[in-house]
Amino acid sequence: MSSNLEVLTRSHAVIAAKKRNKKNQIQKVVFDDTARREFLTGFHKRKLARAEAARKKATEREKQERLEARREASRSYFSHYPYWNLTCAIIPATPCENAALVENAYGGNIDPSDPQSAWEGIAGPSSPNRPQREDAFEDDQVLATVTVVEDFDPDTLIRGPSKSTNTSTAEPPQLASNPSHALPARRNEPESRVRSATYNKPVSIKSQKEKASYSKKRKSNHVKYETKAARQAVRSKQRARHTEKAERAGGKRSRKQNSRR
Repeated sequence: MSSNLEVLTRSHAVIAAKKRNKKNQIQKVVFDDTARREFLTGFHKRKLARAEAARKKATEREKQERLEARREASRSYFSHYPYWNLTCAIIPATPCENAALVENAYGGNIDPSDPQSAWEGIAGPSSPNRPQREDAFEDDQVLATVTVVEDFDPDTLIRGPSKSTNTSTAEPPQLASNPSHALPARRNEPESRVRSATYNKPVSIKSQKEKASYSKKRKSNHVKYETKAARQAVRSKQRARHTEKAERAGGKRSRKQNSRR
């Protein structure tokens, strides 16, 4: 049970709390008109911004999923080939060792320390002093020996043979020099035509006439297109002619005129 002192001094505690609240009370509230206007009029703008952010996020997520699917597909595809298992190994320091590892992965027997079996890259044009190379391929039933006589030059496939080889291997035609290959001369024929017959066959008059007739046939088969006005004029003439024929034969229009009479 409370004493008289507590009952009489309870009001003092309430008054002291009210004074403290007045001291901590905000005296004035100031609004920013620009921010207030932006908030009150920017609902649609913020909605569009949220939709755009969600769209970008979805696009980025789809892109990452697509890249992950491609990585998984490439892993599953290249896991069936032994060459791609070399990616887990340490890459050798020299390209020759790298080529030897690739050949070994595909089933070739190449020793990187052997200078004869080392990979020498793409060979250039063959030289006559270069020694020949023989390789033996043995199977359960067949034994094949391959002798490399001439090196392969890939430039010949792209650019063709060099001019030096063309000039050295090309030979002029010997038809004119050899009289046995020349065609026999005919009677009453000029000498120029006999000379041209040794190389090119002379064009006969019959073939020229056939060509001229063929060109005339092609010209005659050419279709001439009429203009729109010409087509309309022809169509109106045909319609008038058909109407005149129908009237002469006692068509619908003539029967209507007779019924009116």
